[in-house]
Amino acid sequence: VQNNDWKHWQNIMNVEPIEGNDEAKRRMHRPRPGHADLNGGLKYNLKDLRNVLERSSARETTVRVAVGAIARQFLAQFGVKVAGQVIRIGEIEAPPHNLSIDELIERTEASSVRVVDEESETKMEARAQEKVSNDGFW
Repeated sequence: VQNNDWKHWQNIMNVEPIEGNDEAKRRMHRPRPGHADLNGGLKYNLKDLRNVLERSSARETTVRVAVGAIARQFLAQFGVKVAGQVIRIGEIEAPPHNLSIDELIERTEASSVRVVDEESETKMEARAQEKVSNDGFW
């Protein structure tokens, strides 16, 4: 998998001092959900998370997803099903549901945020959109 994002960070991550506007000097202070930014920032005690953006990149994630898909198919041969769901995003917490694994899979696959509760899904989507509108990112 090619790193198509490198060109966007080549000048910004330059080891030499950067001249120019604030965009050229931008720093990442907030970790992105679902990324390794938080773990990398904590592990290496970084205030600027740009240095850990690529530590768990899309290329590595692609491999993990592929291996997970193969493992899921392998386990299915033994009657094992794998499922997961989002319980909470920020301060919005979905109520518990007692569902069969088949229903859990069906409902999370149909959800944009992989939550089974439709009311919570609507609130989570709205909150995410609000954050993106206000901050430019989650």
